[in-house]
Amino acid sequence: AQSPLFIDIKHKAFAWTSPGNRKYVMLEYDIKNTGITTLNNLYAGLFSDWDIDASSFNNNRASADIPNKMGYVYNTTSNLPYAGVKVLSNTAPALCYSIDNVSGGNGGVDMYNGFDTSDKYITLSTNRLNAGVAGNGADVAQVVSSGPFTILPGDSVHVAFAILAGDSLPDLQSSAVNAQAQYDAMHVITALA
Repeated sequence: AQSPLFIDIKHKAFAWTSPGNRKYVMLEYDIKNTGITTLNNLYAGLFSDWDIDASSFNNNRASADIPNKMGYVYNTTSNLPYAGVKVLSNTAPALCYSIDNVSGGNGGVDMYNGFDTSDKYITLSTNRLNAGVAGNGADVAQVVSSGPFTILPGDSVHVAFAILAGDSLPDLQSSAVNAQAQYDAMHVITALA
């Protein structure tokens, strides 16, 4: 068994009702090293298994929008909303690992044989930009992350994400741009205060 990391995580969530800001929720995490040794190669991320259209979740496709630091999922056979996760913070590179949630993993991590610590680290620290690319798609999942971080004892790192929705890819990308602008504005004000 692995020893737990000596970390303390503080979490904040924000949502808005103003036009242009209704289709995302912002999540911020402050991760503090409470141990006596430096933490190296630490990644922070969110795992999402959207199952867009529960009756045809096997027709989902996952992809990435690198300029917007975002992973997203959509249904290939239904005109349904898109969903995604975007890295907002600029403290480390953004990564997106798209998972084919099928036996064998279609060349990626195979969650059917368990999702162990090694698999989790691979999905947090590696890019695999697409899943569900054959035919009408597949059951897919995604990990959007940021890292690697090195955190000295007593120090902390700030990581922020947006969970997004959109009626189409351009609408989802608009939500991503709006979330980034809101995040940047919040942190300019905080920095000046």
